[in-house]
Amino acid sequence: RDWSSDVCSSDLMAARLISQPKPSFRTWRTLCAGTVLGLPTHNGNLTVGYLITKEGARSLLRNSETFWCPVDDYMNLAYVHSCVMLNFVPEIAEHRDGGVSLIGRREKPSVGLSTKVVREVLRAWRNLRMKAYSWCVLIRLGLCFRKIRRVPKQA
Repeated sequence: RDWSSDVCSSDLMAARLISQPKPSFRTWRTLCAGTVLGLPTHNGNLTVGYLITKEGARSLLRNSETFWCPVDDYMNLAYVHSCVMLNFVPEIAEHRDGGVSLIGRREKPSVGLSTKVVREVLRAWRNLRMKAYSWCVLIRLGLCFRKIRRVPKQA
């Protein structure tokens, strides 16, 4: 079934086909029996694909002239690109990696105390901006008082 017209309006939106871990969510739209499009309560780390509106793609491109973080992390920074990130519940794609990272292990270089302090201050500022923007999104989508649902466990 072609859900593209049902899934994303002409707004700045994108929908993850799969996201790990499976976050709690607020239902935004019911697409068909048993399938909803939801606004996650927190960001996932792994994404296999996206369904993106034209306006959302324009905004993502316009705000990504330089990258300072991995693409999946950038997609989670909605306050930067203004594109609302939704999830399909249940997921409509499958990722068979056996739980092994495709990136692999990587060592982080040691940093001095001043770098750690600056990093933590910037992280706190980012988290504050993300929280404020997430409330704006809840208001915009009319989800402020919707019940938070958990993703059903797979049998």
